[in-house]
Amino acid sequence: MKATEIAAQQHGEAVKLREDTAAILGRLMLVEMTVLPGRVAATLRALHAGIEWETAAMGIKSGQALITALDEASLSFVAVAETVEDRIHNLPNALGPDAGTLIGASRSLNDLAKRMRAKIRVMQDPGDLGGKSHVLYAGAFSEFRGLRKQLSWMLNASIQYAGNFQDFVGVARTDYKDLDALIDPETK
Repeated sequence: MKATEIAAQQHGEAVKLREDTAAILGRLMLVEMTVLPGRVAATLRALHAGIEWETAAMGIKSGQALITALDEASLSFVAVAETVEDRIHNLPNALGPDAGTLIGASRSLNDLAKRMRAKIRVMQDPGDLGGKSHVLYAGAFSEFRGLRKQLSWMLNASIQYAGNFQDFVGVARTDYKDLDALIDPETK
């Protein structure tokens, strides 16, 4: 066998290994990437329910919704992708780099939400025998606008990625049109 034939054979084997690895990664990540837009949207909805956005002096509308939003945003949105992070370069075209972008965005959101969650204070109302409590935020309310923008950006990116990922795996695209209304126009 000539050196060029050996090189061609080795190249073919390397390409086949990469394609097989990509196919396995696709199946490992499929459910996570398909449900990702819905998870981000649910977190964004909880944030919208928790904050009074429409008034000049932003405030907490629902302490429980706010805590839910921050707790959800503190969890990885792409835990499976993070476990295979060192192999996502095997995905074709832009899918690998875009998965890396989503991993980075998830980590950034997690960090921000954890920092914000640490600034939440739940105060029990001493005069209320029913145990009513008030949720206070010991930070700047402008941080909630930043969190909303990051969640909105991730929602938009995850909708696009989910469709491309579903195309790669060979399953029907999910229609996420009902989530578009949640995306901040500035993040599109």
